[in-house]
Amino acid sequence: MNRNARFGIIAVSVAIFCYAGIGHVLGRTPDDKAYKSLTVFGEVLQKIQNQTLDNIKQMQAVQIATFRTARELIAALPTAKGMPTLSEVTELSSSFVNKVLDQQKVFVDELADVVKPAVEQKSLVKSSSN
Repeated sequence: MNRNARFGIIAVSVAIFCYAGIGHVLGRTPDDKAYKSLTVFGEVLQKIQNQTLDNIKQMQAVQIATFRTARELIAALPTAKGMPTLSEVTELSSSFVNKVLDQQKVFVDELADVVKPAVEQKSLVKSSSN
């Protein structure tokens, strides 16, 4: 490469470097505060998330402690002979619900039998034999 070409390349490189440097200096505006605001927003958001996670951990710890205390209190209760177990109480409740549903079904069937003649006399569907 000859001397003039080297000089030209160096001159163009210096011109580009100066243009970029001047652009950087002149390109600074008071709007840089917007980027600082975004940084602050990100920091605040991260703090809120960390505090939320800490609060959730604390609530979970309280719930676990409450369940442990309840378990200990229930275990300390005296048991009486013939007292139903939890599964027996559940079975009794389910049996009662099934009886109520069966009784309601019988009631609806009887009600339908009472209303059926009135509905058949005043049909809502018009005959198309006109």
